[in-house]
Amino acid sequence: MAGQVYSVAGASVIFVIPTLAALAEATADTVSSEIGQAFGGQPILITTLRRVPPGTDGAISLYGTLAGILTAAIIAATGAPALGMSFAECLTAFAAGVAGLFFDTLLGATIERRGWIGNDLVNFTSTAFAAAIALLAIRFARPCLLR
Repeated sequence: MAGQVYSVAGASVIFVIPTLAALAEATADTVSSEIGQAFGGQPILITTLRRVPPGTDGAISLYGTLAGILTAAIIAATGAPALGMSFAECLTAFAAGVAGLFFDTLLGATIERRGWIGNDLVNFTSTAFAAAIALLAIRFARPCLLR
């Protein structure tokens, strides 16, 4: 088994799962922000749990968070069959996407609020984080995860 390359829809699983995780994170981030601002009520800052105005970097609301998680699930669930992925591979992409969603919020509440980086770099970093989490899952859970 050492050195064996698993593939999904003809592409190495090392590329497919992280790519789907990154897509799930990016979409979930956009949807959670928009739904949170439109319907979320008074959000809280993730680092202090204090109420802040809608649109504040690093703020979360119940509706926005649930919408983001649901969106990540939809992206993973629709992408997985198209790519011939197993349920475990789909779940890995979903979980990594959600981890990236919360990482985005944490970056927004800390270094973005301080003005050290802008929203574009936060988005890039959190999407890369989701892909990295998926890669770590592939690396350390390979016997359980992959067929």
